Amino acid sequence: MLQELNLPGQVGGGGSLNTRRQESPENDPFQWQAQGGSNERFNFDSPFGKAGDLKMWKSSGDGITHINKLKGAAKATVSDFQKFADIFLLPVYRLCVDVYDMNLQGKDDLLAWRAKRIDSMLLNYAFIDAWIKLHVGNNNFQEFLIPFGHVAVISLIEYMMMKQGYYRYISFGTDGWEKRLEHTLAVVSTVYRSALIKLKADPGWPGEVAILSHEE
Repeated sequence: MLQELNLPGQVGGGGSLNTRRQESPENDPFQWQAQGGSNERFNFDSPFGKAGDLKMWKSSGDGITHINKLKGAAKATVSDFQKFADIFLLPVYRLCVDVYDMNLQGKDDLLAWRAKRIDSMLLNYAFIDAWIKLHVGNNNFQEFLIPFGHVAVISLIEYMMMKQGYYRYISFGTDGWEKRLEHTLAVVSTVYRSALIKLKADPGWPGEVAILSHEE
């Protein structure tokens, strides 16, 4: 029997980070929310108050400034994750050139193999989920699906937290960490999917480069 283990909360396909990593807590990319949210980090001085006309504020000079700042911050944060996802992509998903595979006889074979592997990973979100087998008693084992449990996802989050300073903004165990983790998972899933599709469409090799062939 196959079961699914759910993480805290629910990550939607359109999830995204809200702003750019910065030193000050007010610019926390994983906590900024509109005024009145559960984490009131985004306390802009709206002349309309909580019950005011948001559409009017969005068209005001102050509103446009804040919105543009958030857009730029979100793009910069996603760019950070995308840069390192591109580096993790080949080794973690085992998409590197395998010079020991006797079935790959040159560049065309490799590209076909890689495209097929990428398609299989994109199917049913296999590139972000993981299956684990647990002992359930009486020498019986059961497989469980772990959403966002793929080593590629965990590795990138750990790297960004420990090496790029994002631990200050995800902050496991502090108030609101579940929502910040949801945002992070949404971004990681998006950048990996984008990187896989890009790699399939354009492997990046110059036309004159020949892949090692067993026929040579």
